[in-house]
Amino acid sequence: MNKKFYKETTVDFNYSSLITFILILFLINHSAYSQSKPTNKIITKKMSVLKIYLNKKKHVNDSLSILLTSFSHKPSPVIGEAERATAHLSLLENNNYHDIMLSEHGIAGVQKNADGLLDTERYDSINWNEYYIELKKITYDQSIEITISKKDD
Repeated sequence: MNKKFYKETTVDFNYSSLITFILILFLINHSAYSQSKPTNKIITKKMSVLKIYLNKKKHVNDSLSILLTSFSHKPSPVIGEAERATAHLSLLENNNYHDIMLSEHGIAGVQKNADGLLDTERYDSINWNEYYIELKKITYDQSIEITISKKDD
């Protein structure tokens, strides 16, 4: 009887390299995970930074109001992985009501000034009706700071 013997080989799989690779892919492709970015429309009116407090309605102009309703977060149990804090807002303009979320992204265990994220990667923005809303800062469970720009039609 003829037996063939095969040499068994094992591959050492490095999970930390896989996690690092996935994190890098996430950061590079962050725009796929965030909400919509600005369109090609020209922004005609750039408003100053607005500070909105939790559960206090902010009247932006005669027709637009914003209410910061809550916060949530997705912490990472592993240092070096992506995490985020999210502000939940309700927008009301001329009886047109919409809920949105704006998040601040970061890396667990790494200070903001050392994680390598640009502001455009760190803070979400969204188009809503004729407005472009950008998150600038989150003070968790207290307030957020945003800018609102009105697009030209």
